[in-house]
Amino acid sequence: MTPKRSLFFAVIWITLTHVPSNAIKCYKCSLTKTNIYLKETIGLCADFDYSDRFKVNCPNSTFCVKKSYKAKIAGLINGTERFCAYQTFETHKIVNREWIPTVIIEEPYSENCTTINDQGLKTGWTEECYCKTELCNGAKSHNGARQYPILLFLFAVVIFIKISLIL
Repeated sequence: MTPKRSLFFAVIWITLTHVPSNAIKCYKCSLTKTNIYLKETIGLCADFDYSDRFKVNCPNSTFCVKKSYKAKIAGLINGTERFCAYQTFETHKIVNREWIPTVIIEEPYSENCTTINDQGLKTGWTEECYCKTELCNGAKSHNGARQYPILLFLFAVVIFIKISLIL
């Protein structure tokens, strides 16, 4: 087997066997300024620019969230916030006759967007989008996030065909 073919099969193997870790990196920003007494400062989504100051590690989450709001209260108000999904369930276990605090990371979400409308009232709507890839909540649309492994696989096939034609 030639070195080029070995490289091709290595790329295919890594693509197909890649298992993401439990923690994920997401963008985080808020609609309003953070409370000055909180330990962490969150950037405003109005200033969101995909820079490092909006990137956070989410050790207790496997999903990122993007929430978009539109309200018709004294004019049109639009807003978007980005954050790590809330997935922790805090409980206790008995270990050696002692109650030990335990945190369980649950998987209550699926990768999709849901729109909550105002049911005919003239107040507005909310769209919540959940996704599982790195920094995916920065996208305008989440439909492309699930296609990344497929595109990587197709790219590897095209490279393999070109290498085969050269040899």
